[in-house]
Amino acid sequence: MMKIINKYWTHKGFGSGFGDIINHLSYEYNQVKEPTTIKWYLQPRTHRQIQRVINFLKPNPLINHEFGEYIQKEITPYSQQSHEYWPAKVLHNPCGEKFCAIWLYIKHFSLSPHHQDKIVSRFDLHRLRKDLKEKGYKVVLIPGLKNSGGETLYSVDYDFEQYGYLIQTILKNCSFSICSEGGIAHLSRLMKVPTICYFNQTMPWKGHDFDLRDFWTGGSYRPCNDLTQFNQIAQEICYMN
Repeated sequence: MMKIINKYWTHKGFGSGFGDIINHLSYEYNQVKEPTTIKWYLQPRTHRQIQRVINFLKPNPLINHEFGEYIQKEITPYSQQSHEYWPAKVLHNPCGEKFCAIWLYIKHFSLSPHHQDKIVSRFDLHRLRKDLKEKGYKVVLIPGLKNSGGETLYSVDYDFEQYGYLIQTILKNCSFSICSEGGIAHLSRLMKVPTICYFNQTMPWKGHDFDLRDFWTGGSYRPCNDLTQFNQIAQEICYMN
């Protein structure tokens, strides 16, 4: 018998960002024990976001997805979950070169303090690149996607399929990544890339029952609020000389 899980839109905490959906779907993929259909009743733009994330995930043969018309219900969804991520289709396979991938916000369009705490100054970003090079790393800046939620040092006007291929290729081959807390950091973690996740946040997030520092502390990922500490953290998560 097929189990049905219905997902309705709610203003009480359903996260629809790229990183939120990675977390949400990864958790569902890990939890399912029987043939299951997830029926989504969200806005078209959120359905597109879900389909994008599905394309990054290694399939779970027990799960099928269906997309219906938008339905809003005043229910409280379960929060984002702290768990070991389901694997991506494309996994970390470093090329042997000593290089670091960087995706850091220099501006975020949301005025929420949660998002403002992910931003680094241009000075700090240039200092980080200089420090990395002095320690023998090659540096690859992952561009932002134009018309997204924030700005990185530079951006590209790609469709999402092109952009997804680009960032997966960079993350797959790098030694480790340094990312602002957000979608690319979650994708890096999903791909099992050693990940340094940058944010200054101390307050709890809406929809999260866990502290973000704990969430980003694991075998191959660490939180960071001081980019001058990158080398020490990199040693802990990817065992490089």
